[in-house]
Formats: sequence, C-alpha cells, structure tokens
Amino acid sequence: MTGDVADLPLPDNSVDLVVSTLSAHEWPDPEAAAASLRRVGAHILIYDFRTAGLRRLTGALGGSREPRWWLFTRISAR
Repeated sequence: MTGDVADLPLPDNSVDLVVSTLSAHEWPDPEAAAASLRRVGAHILIYDFRTAGLRRLTGALGGSREPRWWLFTRISAR
C-alpha cells in the first residue's frame, strides 16, 4: 500500500492488526497518523529503530483508555 498513513484508504474498523516497520520516524504528522491507524485497526504494532520524533506519536496513541497499540524500538546491548 502506498500513500499517506494519515489518510488510509480503508473503511473504519476494517482490519484486525496494523503493522508498521521502520517508517514511523518519517511520518510528517504523527497525530493524524495515529487517528487514521486507530480508525481502521483493532490493534496497532509499530516497530522502529529511531526513537527521535516518536514522542508525538506515542503521545497521540497513548490517549486511549484501553491500550491497543505497541511501540517497539531497538534496544542495544553494550
């Protein structure tokens, strides 16, 4: 699927799981993306190795009373 994650061309509640890998740090409008992801998906799984810039997305997704999303970032062992 191509296009803007903030404007997903899918009906409301049409998917069981939304998965994003290695792209969330590039989303220009994290709040709009979070709203779009919530609108179409029952559960949201986001994996990204860059944590900079994800604070807005985390905040936008964290406003739910029932967590339906997970944000995974790379953890390096030193």
